[in-house]
Amino acid sequence: MAAWLSEGRAHRAIVTDDGGETRAYAAVIPGVGWSSHVGELRLVVDPGSRRAGLGRMMARWGLVEAVQMGLSKLLVELIADQEAAIAMFHDLGFEGEALLRDQVRDRGGKLRDLILLAHDVGENAASLAATGLDRI
Repeated sequence: MAAWLSEGRAHRAIVTDDGGETRAYAAVIPGVGWSSHVGELRLVVDPGSRRAGLGRMMARWGLVEAVQMGLSKLLVELIADQEAAIAMFHDLGFEGEALLRDQVRDRGGKLRDLILLAHDVGENAASLAATGLDRI
């Protein structure tokens, strides 16, 4: 997370509890050059804070930021077995873009598949506004 915080081009949001402990972090990082219209959403929720809607709130924030940044596409990477997170992103309008087999090595050394989901932010900006998501 420290490396993500140091990224100068990123728009970031951090949620802390009353004690100042970080509960969630999100960043929208715009691409460069020929991918300058594409952003990457990075989202981490503390394991003790999951299943309370915090991830959904931060993902919505990321969509709004992408619209405000003028991006037309937002990507998110997930480990293939993160079914709840994948379902949440699908509910928000993200669709499967790619499956990369054995792309990630976990802490135990096991190779895991990576899923890339994409949201056509430019095409769906009006829908975001109509549902009020642009004001989150």
